[in-house]
Amino acid sequence: MTGRRPWGCPAARAYGRAIRTMENQFAVRFSEFIEETGLSKRKFAEKAGVSAMSVSDWASGKIQPNAESIFLVCKAFNVSADYLLGLSDEY
Repeated sequence: MTGRRPWGCPAARAYGRAIRTMENQFAVRFSEFIEETGLSKRKFAEKAGVSAMSVSDWASGKIQPNAESIFLVCKAFNVSADYLLGLSDEY
């Protein structure tokens, strides 16, 4: 072994960039969707059954929601997870 870190390889760096892009895409889509509802982040969180701090963190891209949280948002607002995750342009 040469002592090189595995994330130093080009494929690992590309994977890291893809993950960051996905995270940014979610934050942008999520923020836009909140604005489209006309609700404050606090009211949005209440309707979805999640914490206002989580909504704020997701919208800023600070953290990513787990699958259960995405499910709750999608169910409460009748939006597709594919839209929020950037896989579709229709919600």
